[in-house]
Amino acid sequence: MTPGHGEHAAGAVEGLLGSRVARLVAAHVPAKRYLATEDPHLALSAGGARTLGCQGVPTTAPEVAAFEADPVFAAAIAPRRADDAGKAVRPRVPPLASSAGTSWWPMWWTGPAGRGSASSGWRSASGAATWRP
Repeated sequence: MTPGHGEHAAGAVEGLLGSRVARLVAAHVPAKRYLATEDPHLALSAGGARTLGCQGVPTTAPEVAAFEADPVFAAAIAPRRADDAGKAVRPRVPPLASSAGTSWWPMWWTGPAGRGSASSGWRSASGAATWRP
């Protein structure tokens, strides 16, 4: 299991978002492990499947029972499912028209420059590189 992953993130948000949100953040990895064990239809991204192997799957029967008994169980499952569903690789997004009649494309960060990747930098949804740091 990745030591401290959820706890580190929970500590980072607790002062800003409160203890309940921090508890849900801390439950992010246990929720992923639980769903990977209990939901045969769970679809993870390639990265999610890779990291799951480092996080301790399968969840044991005692871990399942303890997680289901956790007061944040139901609340922890919903953002985990949203996280998994929200990962789109190279989405096809049509341009959005502006009030001036021009179009613009949503953009996403593909990674830091200087790591040997020609695709690092900001890219439009069309896939065209638009800015490189």
